[in-house]
Amino acid sequence: MNKIFCIIFISIFSLTIISCAKKSWKWTNDAAKYGCGESVWYKANTTRERLKFEHCWEHKIYDPYPSLPDSNTQYSEPNQEQIQQAEQLADKGWNKQVSSPAEYFVATDVSESGKSIVKAGIQLAESYLGNWGPLRVYIIGNDVDATKSLVQNFCNWSYQYSYVDYCVKHDQGVEIREIAIFNGSNAFAKHSRKLTNPTQAFVIGNPLKMANEAGKVAVHEYVHIYTAAHQLYINADSFGGDWPIWLEEGAAEFLALYLSDQKSWLSFEKRMKEALDIARRLRSLVPGLTIADLEQDRDRVRKYCGLCMGQLQYETGQWATLWLVARTSIDVVFLEFFPSVYSMGLPQAFEKYFGLTIDQFHLEFEDFMASPYTEQRKLLTHMMYLGDKDVGKFKDGKFDGQETWSSTDGEKYQGEWKYGKEHGQGTWSSTDGKYEGEFKWGEANGQGTWTSTNGNMYVGEWKDWKEHGQGTWSSTDGEKYQGEFKDGEANGQGTWSSTNGSMYVGEWKNWKEHGQGTMTWSSGGKYVGEWKNGKIHGQGTYTFPDGKKEVGVFKEDQPWILTEYDEDGNILSKFVNGERIKQ
Repeated sequence: MNKIFCIIFISIFSLTIISCAKKSWKWTNDAAKYGCGESVWYKANTTRERLKFEHCWEHKIYDPYPSLPDSNTQYSEPNQEQIQQAEQLADKGWNKQVSSPAEYFVATDVSESGKSIVKAGIQLAESYLGNWGPLRVYIIGNDVDATKSLVQNFCNWSYQYSYVDYCVKHDQGVEIREIAIFNGSNAFAKHSRKLTNPTQAFVIGNPLKMANEAGKVAVHEYVHIYTAAHQLYINADSFGGDWPIWLEEGAAEFLALYLSDQKSWLSFEKRMKEALDIARRLRSLVPGLTIADLEQDRDRVRKYCGLCMGQLQYETGQWATLWLVARTSIDVVFLEFFPSVYSMGLPQAFEKYFGLTIDQFHLEFEDFMASPYTEQRKLLTHMMYLGDKDVGKFKDGKFDGQETWSSTDGEKYQGEWKYGKEHGQGTWSSTDGKYEGEFKWGEANGQGTWTSTNGNMYVGEWKDWKEHGQGTWSSTDGEKYQGEFKDGEANGQGTWSSTNGSMYVGEWKNWKEHGQGTMTWSSGGKYVGEWKNGKIHGQGTYTFPDGKKEVGVFKEDQPWILTEYDEDGNILSKFVNGERIKQ
């Protein structure tokens, strides 16, 4: 039984229930803005009526979302029967490019211009991915009668034996007709691995209604055609049989946006920013929900999250794909990784090309999604478009070799790149200053020099954009530190000096004297002993310019338990708990 949590305000005059809620389904705050609510939802009793309000699911969530326990993602090995079927499909050329072009079947109410934009999208995808199939493309308008012949053709092509009639009357034949009935502008792909005649197809509705978006949709569906061509194990769980759904949809949308940008159909950068906003909003609405949930229990996600599942698959999946691209390159993801899964298996291929297991990826990507928005945007800026001004060679969407990048906000990098990341010797500058030195995979790593705009300078070792190791820091007013650094701070053994002659030699912690050390002041005073957080603290000896000494325990720069001597070694006084006791 669900527990009900209520806050009750009691006064002498009344009893008022401030709030009362149970852990259950709820509507998001902006549900009403999109015409969603309980009355709308429950009036739509039939499946067909619910389609009209399908978007409302993303505004209906389970509060709180019951997160899955941490566990390893499991992938089943194919059995012998699946392996034999896969080999037979390979013999049929399933995982090989075809010589015949795609065939187009267009409803009579669809104009030639509608066909042209879909064809342009397919040709764009083919130019990068190659020619896969055998492929038929069905373009549907809103004339139901004109759609009927295409339904029969599609079912005959994609199904076999008695399933053709099932397709026409109950399955995807119904889905095709509903595109026409509802004047839909959606699309879907169908892959038939029947051993007698393996085929591929996709259906797209009312392309002119989508304008240039139709070209992007065509690329998206063609990516499914491409990835399916490298899936040979029938009914295998994620071993080349079913890609992780976030990867299948996220990668398809990512490449569709990227290639469409090259044709100026849309802005890749703008759409990826929008996807990030949606992915971040989903994280805030449903804390604990991750793409790992899709692989471990997809039905459970659908039960508790409804159509926000789509935001995991698409928008979050797009950024997961970008994360993998940034780690390698577009070519590695699409032209090397995907085709390798048949021969290697998904887990092995993933680890080979991306350098980590799928479970490790889940953890690292989740850390990335939890990072600040500005850091997430850097991944898009630096790894894909590399700012607002591109100078040099662009390799597979990534800089490679000796190139220059700059942005309108004053950032600039000139030097060596590898797979779109600053790697090797280079110079990075901004309005704050300039770094010259070694880079490794996009971070300042190794020997380098930072000069700030105010003239302060650091020369030494770096790790992930932080001073780390041996180095020297100096300021324009003559202060200087030479020694050990850790995580951007003076930590360990080091020497500090100033222009007036003062000097400290000893241990440091986060830019403060800490541990054993010796301070010599320009006035002639000297302290040798223990320090804590920048103050004299612990056992030590303080020698005054006139030779007088204090020997014993200090507490936060003050004498605490010690003996005071004159220059000849005679006792002058003692301190007990900070109080002077005269002799």
